[in-house]
Amino acid sequence: MNTCRFITTVALCAMSACSTYDFAMARKPDGTYDIPKLIAELESSGRHCIDDGLWIPLVHTNFLTFEKNAPGLPPGYTFAHLKGYGPLFFAGTTERRVVTPKGEPIEWGDREWAGCGLLWHERDDYVTTTSGTRHEQRERFAILFGDTDVTYTPATR
Repeated sequence: MNTCRFITTVALCAMSACSTYDFAMARKPDGTYDIPKLIAELESSGRHCIDDGLWIPLVHTNFLTFEKNAPGLPPGYTFAHLKGYGPLFFAGTTERRVVTPKGEPIEWGDREWAGCGLLWHERDDYVTTTSGTRHEQRERFAILFGDTDVTYTPATR
C-alpha cells in the first residue's frame, strides 16, 4: 500500500510541472535573464508565449513566462516570474518586466508579500521616462502602516 501512495505522490508532482522552455538556458552568469535571447527563442518557437512552471499544491508555486505584449501595452514583450509559498500564496514574490521589441526596458517592478499581503506588502516599480527612470517604492505593514517614496534618476545623455 505504501508503494502505491509513493507512486501516486510522484506522479502528481510530475504532472504539476509544465514547460515550453527551459529558462535556465537564458540565465546570465549574474543571475539575470538575457532578454534578447528570450526574444529570439520566442520568435523562433512560433508561439505567443514560452513558459516554465512548477506547482506543488498548497506548498510551492514557481512560474516564469515570456510573451508578446497584449493590446493596451506598447509593442514589445513581457517577462513575468511568480513564486508563491504556502496555502493560497501566503507568502511570495512577483517580478514583471515590459521591454521594447529590441529588448530595451520600458518598465519593471517587483512585489513581495507575507500573510496574503495583509501582514506585509512591498512594491517597487521602475518606469523609463524621457526625464530618466522613476522609482516608486511602497511598503505596508498590517495594511494600515507604511510609506511611499518616489524618486527619479536622471537620464544619461
